[in-house]
Amino acid sequence: MFDDANITGSFYVPGQYADRYPGHVRRIAERGHEIGLHGYLHEPPTALSKTDFASALGRSMDALIHAGAERPTGFRSPSWDMTSDAFAVLSDAGLRYDSSMMGSDTPYFIGDLVEVPVQWTLDDAPFYRYVGGPDPGQLPVRPSDLMSAWKDELDSAAQYGTLAVLTVHDWLSGRAAAASALGQLLEHVASSTLWCATAEEVAQWHGGLSPNVDTSWNLATDGGSNA
Repeated sequence: MFDDANITGSFYVPGQYADRYPGHVRRIAERGHEIGLHGYLHEPPTALSKTDFASALGRSMDALIHAGAERPTGFRSPSWDMTSDAFAVLSDAGLRYDSSMMGSDTPYFIGDLVEVPVQWTLDDAPFYRYVGGPDPGQLPVRPSDLMSAWKDELDSAAQYGTLAVLTVHDWLSGRAAAASALGQLLEHVASSTLWCATAEEVAQWHGGLSPNVDTSWNLATDGGSNA
């Protein structure tokens, strides 16, 4: 569907997946998509010490490169959980950007890292995931309803010049009805005035802004979580 819409995206792949299925990673890269870091075992930085997180990051980097990806320049935390130590590790590893935080609908800096912010309302998991049990909470929504809401978000981003990062999971949006609806949304995006870019392209663009533009975020005083 990405090929049909002539759109490239950012795929955040756990290192273990790259070790097990290198051919899948290679085919994603061959189609021109960005491949970013996403933990080795899909473990969030909040579950690891600084040393262990650095080790997992390096192991993931090696796995993705070995599978055929270019050296990743960005990281997205599983569950979007981050720590101040994790940002320091990403910076020390020479990454360009993180894409795990919220707080704005435009990119900003955390130290020397560009933050490409995400939003729960643009993530498929809260809308499609269903865990059952005695208190199931919200039932999954119809794919057509979610895509209609996302179309409004994207059209508003185009109107006001903001950033809208869609987060989709293969085990959710990869199901037949959801995939069909997503394909229709991508066709709409392709025919719109939106700049449809990878996170790396957004980070590279933002990093080239004038230093007089204050888009920094002080991690020491503003905290290190998505709350």
